[in-house]
Amino acid sequence: MYTKLILRPLLGGLLFGFFLGLCLWCIFKSFVVGMLIWLAFGGSFGLFMATFNVIMAKRLTKKYGNYEWMKTHHEREIILSMPYEDAFELCLRIVKSLNRCRVREMNKERGRITAVRYSKFLSWRYCTQITIDLKRINENETLIKISSKPRYNAYNFDFGENLENVEEILLRLRSFQNEKLVKFKRYLRE
Repeated sequence: MYTKLILRPLLGGLLFGFFLGLCLWCIFKSFVVGMLIWLAFGGSFGLFMATFNVIMAKRLTKKYGNYEWMKTHHEREIILSMPYEDAFELCLRIVKSLNRCRVREMNKERGRITAVRYSKFLSWRYCTQITIDLKRINENETLIKISSKPRYNAYNFDFGENLENVEEILLRLRSFQNEKLVKFKRYLRE
């Protein structure tokens, strides 16, 4: 499991160090200086990034209790007890309220909302695409399918960002549904 988390940064660091060593070899005209720079900078940078990846992997595995966070494409479904139009507006409001998120497409007839969420500062290289598909079950129920995946398929792991996106939207939908149920029960008591 940790092979990708360790080997990629090490190889990337060594490539970075090789380029830097090659540049300094050309400047100083010394093969020894180039090799020392290659090993020192490339190796230390690669080890630093590999250590960071392993620490983050252990933290996320402890948080989620399994390795599900390592998958880059996550999907969840929920059935809301509300009409299709209201469910669409609720999903649109929830997506617009997410931090660092922009709605790219919304099609009420097709029942699709597509948004792009930019990553947190520490994972600057990452951008996710969130898709919400709505399907009318009957007059008062709507099936909502939430999907989050990398916008560009350049990474094999995302440090749990797609899982967090899906879980956050699902949590907000559930809290709204529970809130609505509590208000309805209060109304019945009165």
